Amino acid sequence: MSRTQGSAGAQGGGGAAGKASGGELVVTNPREVVESYIFTTSRRDLSIYSERLLLRVVEIAQRQVQGLHFRGGQDIGQVSIGTLGEVELEIPIRNLLSPGDTNYTQAKTAIMELMRNPYFVERPKLKNGQPVYDADGVQQFEFFGHQLLNDCKVNVKPGVAQIVVNKTTWEAVLDFSKGFRKFDINAAMMLQKTSSARLFRLVSNQSSPLTYSIEELKQMWGLVGRYKKASDFVRGVIAEAKAELDAKAPWSFEYVTNCSGSAEVNAGRRGRRAITSVTFFPVRKITNMSTGAVIKQLDSPKSTLGQDLYELLLNKFGFTHQGIKNNLMLFATAKKAGLELYDFLYSIAPKALHATNPQGYVVNSVERKLRESFGVEKVPGGYVVPEGQ
Repeated sequence: MSRTQGSAGAQGGGGAAGKASGGELVVTNPREVVESYIFTTSRRDLSIYSERLLLRVVEIAQRQVQGLHFRGGQDIGQVSIGTLGEVELEIPIRNLLSPGDTNYTQAKTAIMELMRNPYFVERPKLKNGQPVYDADGVQQFEFFGHQLLNDCKVNVKPGVAQIVVNKTTWEAVLDFSKGFRKFDINAAMMLQKTSSARLFRLVSNQSSPLTYSIEELKQMWGLVGRYKKASDFVRGVIAEAKAELDAKAPWSFEYVTNCSGSAEVNAGRRGRRAITSVTFFPVRKITNMSTGAVIKQLDSPKSTLGQDLYELLLNKFGFTHQGIKNNLMLFATAKKAGLELYDFLYSIAPKALHATNPQGYVVNSVERKLRESFGVEKVPGGYVVPEGQ
């Protein structure tokens, strides 16, 4: 049995710089992890605490894919699944809680839940170690189920859970044969609903619409037999998850419901046809990103600031592209705090353009405005936006 220390995430998943003056530190670095699509869409019925434990397992498993880029599918072949055997992990109980949550009992219960809860996953069908294809050349897959955890010990060390992840679970986490999802684990750990956490992982960093049948979604989230009406499922699960992602996450979605045109499916119905599937349109929510995440994830300063604001800084105030990039955290923080930056810059333009250093005048003026009007503080490494901004 190999032994892996999971306590590296004790500070919230790497790079978090903490808080100052009771505010939100907007320079927190995102902690991106790569999760097997097979694992993202596997069938399980779990509480949010159990989902967080699985997120920590995924995070720890990243050492298996350390240094791989995953751009356009490349490097996936470098991941060696092989015979990993059982893996023992040590995870601080506090790592299963979101910020401000002190429900340690629920976190401990989540470990027990994973031990007794069945887990169903789809994997490539193999024969003599080779993928199996049908007569039309379509690759074949098979479903199988097992327990997620083999064993656990809680508080062997104070506040630490020791869990044994079985071989099949560990392999599923690292099985990229059907693709992968890349997402910010810090953002995922903030979510309070299981459906929100699952959908966040599905839509993160996606540019194309995603369509799933109602039955597929119910199976994925362990809701088979619940929500007799599809409309109730959409209202009670999809819409509520969207509301939480809109409020908290750097990725959310718009969606449309799709109705069946089958006379058989719609037999006996009056009026609206039966809802059979949902199409999700991933949406990046810049307002919910840390400033560091905005800068890291968006393509350029122009993408972060928008064409008009970028050109205003470039053409009117004499910033170079690199100069804008050097101050991008300030400008992105201003947008996050709610400052109408374009209008503000125009209001200070007469004085800025007569200053010895127009670019320095702009930077100092924006910092002063943020401090005086929005309570934003400049701290080593970035800026602090008061909570609620």
